[in-house]
Amino acid sequence: AIRGGNLDMRNRRIRVTEHRGSVADGTYVVDGSIAMGRSWPWDMDIVVRGQGIPLKKPRAYELELNARVRFRCRDGQTSLSGHVDVADGRYTEPFDVVSRAFLKRRLEDAEPALWESNPLLKNADLNLLVATHGPLLVKNNLADIRLEGNIALGGTPVKPTFGGRITAESGTFRIPFLRGEYTVQSGEVDFDHPFGFGETYVRIVGETTYTDLNETDHEITLTLEGPVSRVAIKLTSSTGLNQSQIVMLLASGRTVDDLRRQVRTSSGGPGSSGRTANPLDAYDSSLKQVTGDFLSQLVAKPLQSFTKLDLVRVEMGTESFQVRLNKNLGRNIRLAGEAEFGLLGRQRQEGRVEVRMLDNLSLDARARRLIPGEDTVIEEDRYQGRLELRYHLELRHSLRRSLGF
Repeated sequence: AIRGGNLDMRNRRIRVTEHRGSVADGTYVVDGSIAMGRSWPWDMDIVVRGQGIPLKKPRAYELELNARVRFRCRDGQTSLSGHVDVADGRYTEPFDVVSRAFLKRRLEDAEPALWESNPLLKNADLNLLVATHGPLLVKNNLADIRLEGNIALGGTPVKPTFGGRITAESGTFRIPFLRGEYTVQSGEVDFDHPFGFGETYVRIVGETTYTDLNETDHEITLTLEGPVSRVAIKLTSSTGLNQSQIVMLLASGRTVDDLRRQVRTSSGGPGSSGRTANPLDAYDSSLKQVTGDFLSQLVAKPLQSFTKLDLVRVEMGTESFQVRLNKNLGRNIRLAGEAEFGLLGRQRQEGRVEVRMLDNLSLDARARRLIPGEDTVIEEDRYQGRLELRYHLELRHSLRRSLGF
């Protein structure tokens, strides 16, 4: 909506002064001049200042931007310079492992970028600084991380160049097909790293604790490091397992010795208890993730579009069938439901409500109903509930320094 401003036209020149308007909840002001020549493009010098400008894509990202950008065109050469501050941002698009790895994308359905059909923008020289001055969150099926940093954007929209660094301040992340939720210890994406050799350099360190079937706690450290095209993965554990043994533990939930014992049991060898064991049960979690990704392409996504839910996921494993549903009510309330039906009669239904009252304060309420199956040995409470009030305290320095010691 246009709210006012001055427009002066004389001698084939247009001058714009304090041209004010609004976009959703944001406001902007335009100043500048345009010289109308005999051929296009005309010479122009325009400055746009924006405050609280929203930029979003449903179920993908939401940004609130403050900016001062200058667009110039002289003798057919264009440039775009200035700074963009991210006052608030959230990236929520789920990472679909199966479609990215195995299924061909339909490029014809993708919307062309703004500059692709506009020669003035397509070949513009870029000199933009993008900085975070508020919370920038990645919150999807694999990560819940807070980011901060600055990016210098150069080149052209068709062939951009990047500089600067982004750091992961706090949060958690997961690795597809592996158990465990990793707490970020440090993380950075460096566009100017000397060992990147022209590529973006990534280094992320996370830690998790996994308890095996023998009640042994394995403190596992995961390090992702290297140029973005060849990031190396390094795994270490407090119990001295090597990398392949750690991968086996996180994929199956069992150590190598546990798997050997299970195979002997299933084949009726020494130590067999007479019970038929299925070695595939060890990979039930990974199997559910794979089937869930495939079924999301066939069933879940059409249901998600029809019901207007934010998440519909169907998974099948060796022991159970599972359905998960999510619905976001605005930015501060999330409803979640989950139901699991076991092949031996065991059932589980769970509902959850998350209310974000402040940036660092949230309320989490859960209710669960259990129906034991034929193989249940330990009787569980059929009805369970929990109410949590969570406060997120950020320590930008060490604990001793934050407390003043």
